[in-house]
Amino acid sequence: MKRSQLLLLLGAVLLTVGLLYLPTGILRNAGKANAPGATANRDGKSGAAGSDAAAGPAPAFSPANAPKADAPGLAPLTPEHPHREVSAAEQATLAKLRKAFRAAASPAARAGSAAELADQLAQTQQYDSAGFYYEQAAIAKPGEKYQLLAANQYFEAFGFAATPQRGKELAAKAQALYGAVLKNNPANLDAKTNLAMTYVASPQPMQGVLLLREVLATDPTNAPALYNLGMLSMQSGQMEKAVGRFLALVKAHPDHLNGNFYLGVTLAQTKQPAEARRAFEKTLTLSPDPQLKAAVEQELAKLK
Repeated sequence: MKRSQLLLLLGAVLLTVGLLYLPTGILRNAGKANAPGATANRDGKSGAAGSDAAAGPAPAFSPANAPKADAPGLAPLTPEHPHREVSAAEQATLAKLRKAFRAAASPAARAGSAAELADQLAQTQQYDSAGFYYEQAAIAKPGEKYQLLAANQYFEAFGFAATPQRGKELAAKAQALYGAVLKNNPANLDAKTNLAMTYVASPQPMQGVLLLREVLATDPTNAPALYNLGMLSMQSGQMEKAVGRFLALVKAHPDHLNGNFYLGVTLAQTKQPAEARRAFEKTLTLSPDPQLKAAVEQELAKLK
């Protein structure tokens, strides 16, 4: 089952027992259409496939202070830390790509080999390592393309961080890179939205909220911004406000799976059972997943 659907189920369980303060990882990652279900941040090692990301908080992004190639990974947080297993064939491919990266002489060759390695690491769900190598590509070939790819991979890893400290480190890397992207291209709303969500999980959550509002000021129908503001309203118990965000979301994006589900949840919480039923019934038309169906039917059964 897709991670977004798993998050729907978990959200339903949490709301059933009255726990409206959803974990930050759920808040950040819910709603992604093709997100994998496995834990993806490689804090530990499995055979030859350890993290390539440098340890420690990231300073502001620049070639001068970027991590060195093949920097050592963090020490394993726990030997049992779950992650997606990398097959022997994938490990062989990664080893070949690392060798090509180390052998690359020109900046163009180095950027290309780093990006190819990063892409393969992302496919094996080693997002922090993928971010590291996209950083190397950005150093060899400066510009928005590789900076954004690196930021996005660190952002993915941030969502799976096994400890608050690790999350802080990955968020700092994503923030520095998104900042570099937005400095040259303030119109990149996806970068601004992701940047906002790294701040929501930090000691400055209102900075994230303000960034999301900036996104909506530019694009009032922006789906990630509406969704995340709706989830934040839920998290803080502001159900009426959450209803408004989710209504705006599904009006602009009728087939938004999680938007319809959480619209139903918040309508039910605000004593609007008929409207909640319609939202849940709409959710059922958007996904055939049997576990999702069971969760929605459980919510429907609570309505009077």
